[in-house]
Amino acid sequence: LLPWWLVIAPSGLVGRVISDVQAKKVNKMSVIGTWKVLMAAVAMPLFHVFYTACFWITFGRLVGFIYWFFAPLGGIIAVYATEDGIRVVQSLNALLLLVRRKDIGQELYTMREKLRKEVYELQKEQGWLEIDPELRKKLEHRQVLHKESSSNSVPAELELNDN
Repeated sequence: LLPWWLVIAPSGLVGRVISDVQAKKVNKMSVIGTWKVLMAAVAMPLFHVFYTACFWITFGRLVGFIYWFFAPLGGIIAVYATEDGIRVVQSLNALLLLVRRKDIGQELYTMREKLRKEVYELQKEQGWLEIDPELRKKLEHRQVLHKESSSNSVPAELELNDN
């Protein structure tokens, strides 16, 4: 993976510098991602041609030809491997937390249960759990009819109308 990281690094650096300059020019940070994609679409092929020429001149026609066809595949593999590696490194924080504090799982469970009860009390307090009896009857009737119906079309009885 290291050779492909070294190959991709200059185009990533060029894309980063140009996208930062363009973002400052328009005073918006949301354009950074767009400029990185645009720069990658231009810089990557240019660097690929440059590196292929370097391989061709240094190691000969056959090695340059092989690099021309297989370097993009290696680059894609490097990108996927990097993404997986980043996910593994990010998951290490949770693992280290679990190793340092063995009771953290019980703490999280207790916290979630407390939050669930608080939300339920808020729902009761605000009246969010109460439903109009007439609407409840319509919904239950609609469920029964829907279960009995095997067609894809919705009969008129299933529609909720305020008429």
